[in-house]
Amino acid sequence: MFVVRPPNEVADRHLVSILTADQVRDVGGLTSAAIVGEYRDGVHDPEHLKSNVAFQRMMHTVIETWLPSSPRFAEEARERGEGSVVVIDGRTPYGEGEVPFVDMVGAFEVAGGEVVSYHPNHEHRLLTADGWMALDTPLHEAIVRHLIVSRSG
Repeated sequence: MFVVRPPNEVADRHLVSILTADQVRDVGGLTSAAIVGEYRDGVHDPEHLKSNVAFQRMMHTVIETWLPSSPRFAEEARERGEGSVVVIDGRTPYGEGEVPFVDMVGAFEVAGGEVVSYHPNHEHRLLTADGWMALDTPLHEAIVRHLIVSRSG
């Protein structure tokens, strides 16, 4: 995540984006969907982050449309057969007990080894005491690509 201070704005307002400064410059600025959240009052902690609904909506759209075409995910759905495949935030260490609900990004319902539907977890937190969300590299890259293409297209 990258913190951006908007020009000509209140000094204590900091925007957080998934895009790097170079990517923001290359596409001509930040769109609403590229802003993960906002800090005010210069305090950078989970309690002071105002998450951006537009980013979360876009993130879940990319997850729902892109992830089922990922070979690794498709294999996991086939192996599961029936039930749910949960998208887990990578900041949660595996093998250390149950995953906190705030670290579950969403879940795909699977039937016959195929994706039936996606259910976003609206309680997922982009930032917790354990750190920023950490999506799988290919998924992170798909979100960045989506933002760049939608801005330049």
